[in-house]
Amino acid sequence: PALDSPFVFDDYVHLTNAAVHEPVTTLLHRALLEHPSGGDGFLRPLGLLYFWAVSKMAGWEPTIWHSCGLVLHAANTVLVFFVLRRFTGQIWTSFASAALFGWHASHVEAVCWTAASFDLLATFFCLAALFIAFQSDQVVRTTISMMCFEALAYLSKEAAYCLPLLLLCIALLRDHS
Repeated sequence: PALDSPFVFDDYVHLTNAAVHEPVTTLLHRALLEHPSGGDGFLRPLGLLYFWAVSKMAGWEPTIWHSCGLVLHAANTVLVFFVLRRFTGQIWTSFASAALFGWHASHVEAVCWTAASFDLLATFFCLAALFIAFQSDQVVRTTISMMCFEALAYLSKEAAYCLPLLLLCIALLRDHS
C-alpha cells in the first residue's frame, strides 16, 4: 500500500533540489563545495546523486520513487542473507534473519519515506563492505575493496562512520569463537 502513498515532509525539499540540478556536474559541485541550501545540509553527495538520477526517471511520481526504495531495501535484505551466510555458515538461520530484516516494520520509514533513501544507500554499502571484509584471505585486495565500499557508505549518510568500529567488533568476536 505504501507504493501509492504521497510524498511527505522533506521529500519535497530533496525532490525539488534534485529536479533543479542540470547537469549532474552542477549537483556535484553544489553537494561537495557549497552544500545544499535546503534540506539537512549534510555532506551526502552519493545520496544527492541518487536523487538526481531517480528524478530524471521518476519526475514527481511517488509510486516510482517508492518502488526504487523498495528495490534498495530488497537488495539490502539479500545482502543481509549473504553477510550472515558468510559469517555463520548456516543457510536457514541466515535466511530467517534476512527475512526478519526484510519484513520487520521498523524498516517501513526508510523504505516508504523518500527522504530516507540516504539510509538505504548507506545500509547497502555498509553491508557490501561487511561482506567483502571477511570474503577472502587476500588482505590487500580485500582491504582496498572494503575501504571503497566504506567510502561510498560515508558519502551516502554520515551514520556509516560507525562501520570501522563494527568491523573491529566483528573481527574480535570472530577471533574468540
